[in-house]
Amino acid sequence: PSMKKTFFLSFLFLCLSLCSLALGEGLRIHFLNVQHGDCAIVECDGETLVIDGGKAEDSALIHAYLTKTLGVDRVEHIIATHPHKDHIGGLPAVLAACPVDNVYSPIAEYDSKPFERLRKNLDTRDIALKVPEQGYCFSLGEAVVELFMPVRVHENTNNMSIITRIRYRDTAFLFMGDAKLAAEEDLLVSGRELRADLIKIGHHGREGSTSDALLDAVRPQLAVISEEALGAGGKDQKVLEKLRDRGISCYVTAEHGHIIVDSNGSQLRVETEHGAANAK
Repeated sequence: PSMKKTFFLSFLFLCLSLCSLALGEGLRIHFLNVQHGDCAIVECDGETLVIDGGKAEDSALIHAYLTKTLGVDRVEHIIATHPHKDHIGGLPAVLAACPVDNVYSPIAEYDSKPFERLRKNLDTRDIALKVPEQGYCFSLGEAVVELFMPVRVHENTNNMSIITRIRYRDTAFLFMGDAKLAAEEDLLVSGRELRADLIKIGHHGREGSTSDALLDAVRPQLAVISEEALGAGGKDQKVLEKLRDRGISCYVTAEHGHIIVDSNGSQLRVETEHGAANAK
């Protein structure tokens, strides 16, 4: 009996290990803990996409994570969702870390020092800053990345955010940048496919974004909020309440540290820097 039990436990462990290995293949997203800011690194089949780069003071963290933690030697794509300093300030560190092929932005000109610094770094490396057309798509390994561009000029720069949807086999991910309600409304009437298993909550989970209508259209299982502390920077608990009411598991960089999400094309697995992946 003890031998049978030992064999069964060994077999169970082998099955769990194989399942874990399978989930570790395919697409992986690293949501870096850049406090009040956004930075996500997406890996699929040996190709890399960086969505935003946090603030200038996050440069050392981002550079080390790319080169030492991940060993990335080339970034195929960078998406600068919009030109605010907490999203583009650290992108020059990505350019310094390794060769970069493509950089996308919703606008080509913006009057700010972080944007000027990014443009200067791009010019030095002879990399064009591309403003894509609506619905522009590119591949990242087997994954397909679609860019939802702003459909009109908004006075609030947050609403000019590029919204990104990544589809990998039967799973999908939606990155909302800092989009607020006006941009969400434009997205909802666009007729585009919004369904996603995970949503990167817009504007750091603050009130004035993440409408009921958006969540009803996306119907995510998981949500990620990139923020320095719950309740800080004007964060409103209403967004967390909306997520809880819908049974959406939410991970916050302030509490969980770096958040890593794996997809094998049908299932998602979450790991966090600070131990057990207990969602809010």
